[in-house]
Amino acid sequence: MTTTASLGDVVANPKHLKIRELDAAQIPRSLDDMAAAAVNMSYALPAGLDPKTAMILEGTDTPFSLIWTASSKRRDDPRIKRLIGLYRSPEVKAFILAKFNGSVIPNW
Repeated sequence: MTTTASLGDVVANPKHLKIRELDAAQIPRSLDDMAAAAVNMSYALPAGLDPKTAMILEGTDTPFSLIWTASSKRRDDPRIKRLIGLYRSPEVKAFILAKFNGSVIPNW
């Protein structure tokens, strides 16, 4: 999924918010200069941010989940199915929950 939204897509701003576009990697270091920001988890965690202190968190129905893909020729490859099965195992789920302390939620 590619997101192509930009400031040009804002059609109304009745509260006259000052909206700025930043590269995702810059946002964690710029938080002190902003009232609010959306920070990708892949940048929030390495920056030492605790997602549990966020104003809003996405639910498990987020479109930004891990999606497994393969070429149509390899769609039924047992190795790919095994890899997906291993990733979705109870052990990996337990690791994710322990490692990320509830900040990353396995949603399979």
